This record gives sequence, structure tokens and C-alpha cells, in this order.
Amino acid sequence: MKIQTILRAFVIAAFCFTSGCRHSGLNASYDVVVYGGTPAGIMAAIQLAREGRSVALVEPSSHVGGIIVNGLGGTDIDNHQEFFYNNCNQRNNTTGKIWVMQHT
Repeated sequence: MKIQTILRAFVIAAFCFTSGCRHSGLNASYDVVVYGGTPAGIMAAIQLAREGRSVALVEPSSHVGGIIVNGLGGTDIDNHQEFFYNNCNQRNNTTGKIWVMQHT
């Protein structure tokens, strides 16, 4: 049941993203063209539009949203605690063993 819901949501999202991708044959003019549909590109386009500029957001791949939407980030790795404590040790110039109690 859960897989069907995820699949249904994926199909709807894919349709929404690709429905606006048809070539209109019109020459358009924009104040700014933002190249890259990553979160930074999306936020730049939103901010420019809020400032009254006409904006075109261009993403050459089919992965709009970048790593936030489509991939794994550093926090998706299974070893959160060790990553956190190693960063703390490096920033504070300390060394030592790390013991982490795993909760299930």
C-alpha cells in the first residue's frame, strides 16, 4: 500500500514538472536567467521575482531541487553521532575515543 502511494505521488510530480517543458516557439526576454534548479538557484529566482524582476529558471537535468530533493546528504549517512563528535573534536582540537549508545 505504501509503495503504491509513493509511486502515485512520483507519477503526479513527474507530470507536473514535465508538463511545462514543451517548446512554445516564442522568443521570450527576461531580466535574469538563473541556471540551476538547486535550492540556491530556486531561492535566487524567488528573491529576484519578489524584487519585481522577470526571471527564467533553467535546470538542464531532470533533477529539479538538487540534492535536497533527489539525493543523499551528509546527514543521510547512518553514523550521525560519530560524525557529530568527530567534528566537535576537530573544531576544539581534542582527541579521544567516542562511545555512542545506539537506541533502537
